[in-house]
Amino acid sequence: MHVSFTSFNMSKTISKFYDKVPSFIWGYIGVSVPVIAMFITALIYRDPLNARFSIFNMFVSELGERAISQTAWLFNWGLIIGGIPLILFMIGLGIKYKSVYGWICTAGGLFCSISAFFVGIFPMDFGSELYMTGHVISALSFFYGGMATVFLFSILIFIDKKKVLPKWLGIFGLLVAVIFALFIFLPEGALDDIMVRPRDRFLLISFLEWLVVFSIFSWILTISITLNIQRRKKIKIEMER
Repeated sequence: MHVSFTSFNMSKTISKFYDKVPSFIWGYIGVSVPVIAMFITALIYRDPLNARFSIFNMFVSELGERAISQTAWLFNWGLIIGGIPLILFMIGLGIKYKSVYGWICTAGGLFCSISAFFVGIFPMDFGSELYMTGHVISALSFFYGGMATVFLFSILIFIDKKKVLPKWLGIFGLLVAVIFALFIFLPEGALDDIMVRPRDRFLLISFLEWLVVFSIFSWILTISITLNIQRRKKIKIEMER
């Protein structure tokens, strides 16, 4: 009985928190912080041959490579700080479904967000085995976790009878999951052969990686906007009564 009462109070406290600061706000912040950090870092970036950064032949993690990227700290801190509101966004999204399957989806989202956080903690650093090992594990966890999360949430949107989110978001999510899969399962070749300088003007693997980042941020942002619109409509209806 005591456990049940404690659980009820905890659930009530969490609900009150999201009533004051809705999950869509955390989605906005979680997307804005890393995107701004990436944009500024990319503008300043110059490689050893003085080439500007390009999403067409350079990888996302190169922005955080401390030995080369002039403002690597900004990119890395953008991921670290941005990972925290994304965790809150995923929890808030899970609360809306209030089902076992919804919490399974949320667990995947938490895993993905925490992985993004640790990509900032362990930036690309070829001079350190510790950093490179941590970076590879964090990055792979993010990509596999992100693909699973978006796919599971898309299925949840389709089978959800309460219609928490519109079905078209499920279709959008499946497209995002496909982009993840294309990047993950594309044969990439030896890393030493890919990351030579100067590089080819277009590398499919690096472009797909950026497409993954843009697509998952777009997915989170679209869900946030949808939840925001739904909340405003709900408030308007209540005021008209």
